[in-house]
Amino acid sequence: MLANIWKKFVHLWKREGGYYQLLKLAVPLILSTGTWSILHFIDRMFLTWYSPEAIAAAMPAGILNFTLISIFMGTGNYVATFVAQYFGAKQYEQIGAAIWQGVFLSIIGGFIIMCFSPFSDFIFRIIGHSPELQVLESDYFKIVCLGAIAPITSSTLGGFYMGRGKNWPVMWINFFIMAVNLVLDYLLIFGKYGFPEMGIKGAALATIIAGFAGVFIYLVLIFQKKYADKYGVKKGLSLDFPLMKRILKF
Repeated sequence: MLANIWKKFVHLWKREGGYYQLLKLAVPLILSTGTWSILHFIDRMFLTWYSPEAIAAAMPAGILNFTLISIFMGTGNYVATFVAQYFGAKQYEQIGAAIWQGVFLSIIGGFIIMCFSPFSDFIFRIIGHSPELQVLESDYFKIVCLGAIAPITSSTLGGFYMGRGKNWPVMWINFFIMAVNLVLDYLLIFGKYGFPEMGIKGAALATIIAGFAGVFIYLVLIFQKKYADKYGVKKGLSLDFPLMKRILKF
């Protein structure tokens, strides 16, 4: 009986679309998601060490910001589906156009979230926390809203790899973003090694800088010569309203 179970397991492991291929795709994405959990944990831990008021303010302000980001990040993530369809159909030259339409949508989404920044004082006054917390919440929310383009665009650019089943680069870039954020958190929250002590503002600024560092790495990799012709990376760098409409529709 055990021999039959093992034989069946080996078959399921090795077959096309089996457990091995599933784990090969899933593990780097699981680890990528884990980096965000680690990042937020250490970020909040630093703020706890800095002051109780800072951590109390960062939680609601961060959750509200991430709620807004998630709306547009979901659309950006869907670009990976278009990349996968074009890759599977061997229409490689269409992949670049799909990625850039997602990037344009990400920029629009980031700009919309930026528009919430001037109203941060009003938003947290309505929520009704103590005046001291309102100031800190507003400061944090205002800054992270200004940098909302970065995480949305980074998520969209990741679709270039995920749609082709190349998930390991996405994981390593997320590790890089996490490392940059953690180092900058330490330097900017507490004012170490000549950096100004910025408290909760430093945490927000670290998040923005790390996010744009991730976008920069993605762009450097995607604009490599080996992708330019095969995937239409440079050729597709223009507005394609019908394709953009299809992405939004789905």
